[in-house]
Amino acid sequence: MQIYCWATVACLAVLLLALLASRGALLHRFFFYDVTDTGMDFFHSIEYMRGRMPYGQFDTLYPPLANLFFYVLYLLVPKTQSATWTESFISSLNMKGTERDLRLQQATMMLFIVFVIVVVLGIVSMTERLTRSCGGGRKKLLAFCAVFSYGVLYGLERGNILLLCWPLMAFFILYRNSENPLLRELACLALAIAAGFKLYPAFLGVLLLRDKNYLAAVRTVLYGVVCLCFPLFFFNEGLFGLTLWFRVLFDFSGSRGEPWIGNGFSNILAEAGHAVDKLLGTQLGYGSYALLGIVLAAVLLVCSFFMDKEWKRITAIILAMLMFQSQYDYVWCLFLIPLFLFMEQERELRSDNVLPYLALMVPVLPLPLFRRDQMEPSFVPRNTICHVMLLLLIVWCFVQAVQGVRVRCAEKPVKPAHGHPAATVLLAVCVAVAGVGGQQLWQRTHNWGFDYGYNGRLDAEGIQQKDVQDSDGNPVEVTWSGRGAYIMIYNHAPFTQRMTVTFQTGYGMDLKRAYTMTFEAPNLEDADGTTGKQKRTDIKIDHEGQTVCYTVDVVPGQTQIDVSYDGPMAVYDASSRKNGTFSVTNLVVASEGAVEETE
Repeated sequence: MQIYCWATVACLAVLLLALLASRGALLHRFFFYDVTDTGMDFFHSIEYMRGRMPYGQFDTLYPPLANLFFYVLYLLVPKTQSATWTESFISSLNMKGTERDLRLQQATMMLFIVFVIVVVLGIVSMTERLTRSCGGGRKKLLAFCAVFSYGVLYGLERGNILLLCWPLMAFFILYRNSENPLLRELACLALAIAAGFKLYPAFLGVLLLRDKNYLAAVRTVLYGVVCLCFPLFFFNEGLFGLTLWFRVLFDFSGSRGEPWIGNGFSNILAEAGHAVDKLLGTQLGYGSYALLGIVLAAVLLVCSFFMDKEWKRITAIILAMLMFQSQYDYVWCLFLIPLFLFMEQERELRSDNVLPYLALMVPVLPLPLFRRDQMEPSFVPRNTICHVMLLLLIVWCFVQAVQGVRVRCAEKPVKPAHGHPAATVLLAVCVAVAGVGGQQLWQRTHNWGFDYGYNGRLDAEGIQQKDVQDSDGNPVEVTWSGRGAYIMIYNHAPFTQRMTVTFQTGYGMDLKRAYTMTFEAPNLEDADGTTGKQKRTDIKIDHEGQTVCYTVDVVPGQTQIDVSYDGPMAVYDASSRKNGTFSVTNLVVASEGAVEETE
């Protein structure tokens, strides 16, 4: 403990001196490279709740429960502020540094401050419980070092919700076998909530299986299903949001521009391949190694069953969390949990435990190492050092698992116990009920009037897009220039829907006589594979404020409706209305439900 605390204090002192010497210029080379996007994971996640379509509209990575958490925060933002936010991922990035930036608003900044306070209190509280055998002063010193560890500092700068998972995970580890039944149940619930926030804390559930606490495992799974599915009913995507979420996850895992940036096993292999590429001119750094990371994570979870101490098992499980997919530097905060358990359960450093101790400690230290000064992800010596520590821990876990297997084989064979047949039967029944019930629930609820159609936006080259209709149906204005544009409709339902596009024509048209606005949609494919035809609709436009209505059948996914106008543009004074443009107002894309199939 003393070695870790002194090392942390020394690193912080050197870091502070480096920042003072550079007048703070090194700070952005210690944290994320974009200095204008601090707290990105927190602030953008609130923005993504606008319209209540986080997966189809913004491609967010967070699970549904995390989105529900941020939706509650979204409701705490004054409507006068949230009404100015954009309706797409790229547009939300363009809000940085503008007057709409959430970091410049009182309400959202106060929410972030409260988030930081809650995270710090949670980490301090659970650190003291993880190291309960230490004296009061030592526990407080460890809590201080935990808050200023590299993973926690990086997570706070990002505003990542993993920091809320940390105390929940620690609570589960400490109290899953408590003599108090209430604490045991709360521990299972805490794990389900943590998994609902960040998914991979669910790996800790293998501890219940190793403890042979099958009933608790079943209850935890049921809690997890509720945390996964219940939040979906607060969003317009409904249960189909799960499908969209999985698509986003798979797209993200396979679309990394620089695959060696990160801390998953695939990143480690890509880093080694990238080094070979520089020497030999190959392309090994861009290989696909994701499957190997998943396999390694599964092997590490199996290894945890054969380890003799709690801190060893937690180390293997935390490693599995890192290995199965690409992770950013805030995941190093998870190493604090097995490190503190090590300090609690190992009374002294020995030749057989010093290696895992160092491999756990080095990644969490705030080492004063800085990346290159550039506006893009870059590699730093810290990555190489931490990756070496990861590889050492992986090998150590394998050795510990082999030793555990040998010890079990050397022991006198014991007749297998059959004391849990009821738990096994209950587990099978719960799985069957969940499967059948989930299918029936989907069939009865996937078309419960959820507006799967994105409240459409006009988009085209040269468009000036001011906004779209918000989720509450308030009228907003959209402007396009030139003689044509298109309306992009997003149908997130797994079936064809009949959509109605409605808007009012605005200023900018030369209406000395009537002109034609034409709508065209792509053809639909019939069930037998032949191509059907969508109707082309021509609408005469003869006055400003005219209501235009167009109905079209939209297949699942993204459909583009082309709009053209054959009349000339009016010329207005540039100070009041732009030349060569006309506008539409009150744009709405509404669903009339599934299209009835005809024989």
